Amino acid sequence: MALKRLEKEYKKLWDGSEHGVEDVEVTRSTSNPFEWEFIINGPAGTPYDGGLFFVKSVFGPSYPFKGPSELRFTTKVYHPAIQTESGKICMEHFQGTNWSPAKGTKFVATYLKQLLSDPGMVDTPIEAAIAKQFKGDGSKVSLVAKAAGEAWKKMSDADKKPWNAKAEADKARHAKEMETYVPSETSGAAKKKGKKGKKEKDPNKPKKGLSGYMFFVKENRADIIAKDLKGDGSKVAEVTKIAGKKWKELDAKGREKYEKMAAEDKKRWEKEMAEYKANNGGDDDDDDEEDEE
Repeated sequence: MALKRLEKEYKKLWDGSEHGVEDVEVTRSTSNPFEWEFIINGPAGTPYDGGLFFVKSVFGPSYPFKGPSELRFTTKVYHPAIQTESGKICMEHFQGTNWSPAKGTKFVATYLKQLLSDPGMVDTPIEAAIAKQFKGDGSKVSLVAKAAGEAWKKMSDADKKPWNAKAEADKARHAKEMETYVPSETSGAAKKKGKKGKKEKDPNKPKKGLSGYMFFVKENRADIIAKDLKGDGSKVAEVTKIAGKKWKELDAKGREKYEKMAAEDKKRWEKEMAEYKANNGGDDDDDDEEDEE
């Protein structure tokens, strides 16, 4: 049941027209179907803006009745709620009575993105020293990033060596897994109502607006395949990886065009959704819980 539920969520939220969480993408391990990786674009207006943050997520056979067993940032982050050395976060929101089958991977992605948007959101920080330094004030997130940069500059090459080695090792691990990654098929006949009377997905429901990053990928995909991959368009995940690197290297002026496109597309979506609901289109919110077999 766990794999069936994860497959359904992936197709519905992360590999189809209904995007799960803005500025968050998902890839899945080719060797372990329970292992996902959330790729988060640094939230706008924060020091993390412009960065790409990778988070390893491990689910278990009891999902969705139990939440993920592991959530770990594999990208180095200076943050009071993220363990500096391991990248692990506090799991209390995904365990016991804090978790319910209705939450799913969209809740996980939303929480991870919010963690970067508001570093002071957790009551019990993992990095007490960082939290004490900024007294849990999320509004001082820019100071957190500044302090991290200053601390890094003061470190000797010898002190930086183990951190750089970890970063390179994780980069190689991610690149290896992405080489063989192939997205799931999303096409096919609409599912009929199940025994619980679930309604079919409305094909007329407006597609959610794309992020600036996604517009950048769409516009540059052909060029990346032609120049960076020497015409080999079979490596779908490699295109995303290269696009992410190029997006990270863009300055504010370079991103301006795509951010404007995203803003316009968001307005388009909001307008179409208003018309859709006005015409009794409904919410088309499917119940994410699977029928027990």
